[in-house]
Amino acid sequence: MSKKRKLAVCVLLLLLIGANIWLLLRPAPAGEAFELNFEIKGETQEEIQAFYHESTAEFSEANSQKSLYKGNNQWQQLTFMIPNDTSYLRLDFGSEPGSYAVKEMQISGGNKEVDITEMMNYPLEAKDINLLKA
Repeated sequence: MSKKRKLAVCVLLLLLIGANIWLLLRPAPAGEAFELNFEIKGETQEEIQAFYHESTAEFSEANSQKSLYKGNNQWQQLTFMIPNDTSYLRLDFGSEPGSYAVKEMQISGGNKEVDITEMMNYPLEAKDINLLKA
């Protein structure tokens, strides 16, 4: 795996960690869902899947949503409705090898919105990149 791809995977993991932290700390009324929105760009058409579960369950097809990314290196907005009782979130970017860019990732619910991408606007230090090396 190239350094560029490893760095992209690390950034994506950090985005998802930020989303999970927000899920745990968010105040939201019971029974409401929240939205996970982001823009994605890549070469190939793929089905993007968001898995979610509360702390007592595991990721499963039953607790997931799918959205089709059309490919062609065009930015496309994807939105997933996530149940309010979600504690963990996972995004799968299709079943075929490929490279995707993600931007403008936001989680919103009720009258609150958190821009996850703002959490990632800091330069990675050399020690962070070294953690990615096999």
